[in-house]
Amino acid sequence: MIISTVGTTIANFVEKALAQTQVKKTTPMLATSTSETVKVTLQVNGTPHSLQIEPRVTLLDALREYIGLIGTKKGCDHGQCGACTVLVDGQRINSCLTFAIMHTDAKITTIEGLEQGNNLHPMQAAFLSCDAFQCGYCTPGQICSAVGLVNEGHAKSDADIRELMSGNICRCGAYPNIVAAVRDVLEGKKDAAVIQERYPVLSEALLSGASPQLRNMATVGGNLLQRTRCYYFRDTSMPCNKRVPGSGCAAIEGYNRIHAILGGSDRCIATHPSDMAVAMVALDAVVQTRGPKGERSIPLVDFHLLPGETPERETVLEHGELIVAVDLPASTNAQRSHYLKVRDRASYAFAMTSVAAALDIQNGIIRSARIALGGVGTKPWRAFEAEKILLNKPANQATFQAAALAAIAGAKPQKYNGFKVELTKRTIVKALFTVGGMA
Repeated sequence: MIISTVGTTIANFVEKALAQTQVKKTTPMLATSTSETVKVTLQVNGTPHSLQIEPRVTLLDALREYIGLIGTKKGCDHGQCGACTVLVDGQRINSCLTFAIMHTDAKITTIEGLEQGNNLHPMQAAFLSCDAFQCGYCTPGQICSAVGLVNEGHAKSDADIRELMSGNICRCGAYPNIVAAVRDVLEGKKDAAVIQERYPVLSEALLSGASPQLRNMATVGGNLLQRTRCYYFRDTSMPCNKRVPGSGCAAIEGYNRIHAILGGSDRCIATHPSDMAVAMVALDAVVQTRGPKGERSIPLVDFHLLPGETPERETVLEHGELIVAVDLPASTNAQRSHYLKVRDRASYAFAMTSVAAALDIQNGIIRSARIALGGVGTKPWRAFEAEKILLNKPANQATFQAAALAAIAGAKPQKYNGFKVELTKRTIVKALFTVGGMA
């Protein structure tokens, strides 16, 4: 059985929208050749378009209604919102305020023409990595305007960016992230690219979690310390040992479909909800803390506690101790890694099961392996026994299946979550096949 997701993630959807390789066409408005129309040839995104139009047709209408490039948006139609921004000879203009006939000798670039081969334009990539959009209607104009801003070379600070982007309105209020995206391109920052290249499993885990709005507000420490999504922990009318020690665990006899099959106790079977933490556990991340007793370096795999008899205590942090950093060590297998999440819907849902897998494969033999599981453990679950099975074995289906069996050997499913055992095995095998197939 092949595991499939219900649909693409929001990030993938937006990336396709921004980097579309085929221009979506509307039905062109063809004008007959009369004394009231003129023939105009526009060079748009490197392609000539011969039009027979009235002299009064704006560049915006020519792009949308005659050529069919609908990425450029019509907002106010008065030059006040910036949604119609395009680049003409590298300079940004409001296409609603200029006639098409005025640009017959110009090179016009719209949002559809920014992509560079099969890659996003750096500004498109920055808008994605910075979550610099919400509804997306103003985004094409924002991106074209930002590209023009960079071309102009006048912005030296965040204040400059805000002032020079003031002609583009975002009714959703994504301005801080728009500024961050432009700043990243101006400064040539490669942080996101470094994570994607060196630690793809972490990048994929981050993008699979929550929503862009919530990720914008999140911190690494806050993610590691987030509380469980157990129904009974959230419902204060129900007993919960994690919330009120000694009150009981309603989940054990209740509806426990989302609960843990690994690491539970008779006091608690709540899962840890983080995606990022699962990837970081697989990457041997180390938590740096500072408190009244000084500084500590704590391997993330040891940072979270099993519920045992004290489910109310979730981490090894002591009173007054703070997370100040999380270190990711260099790794031979981190670049060959993948995060696979199975959930009830394609976006903004917690994992029923997830797998962070990283392999170092040489001549078809696995020399190093890291596997961590999410959605099935009371803490981000490192599958040490599965890693031992993989070591020095051929990267094939038999090896992957044996590792999957070892990973869930100690599973203790409840009444409503027995399906997680088989689901997790299949997810592990699929994730390992994906990593094994990487060049």
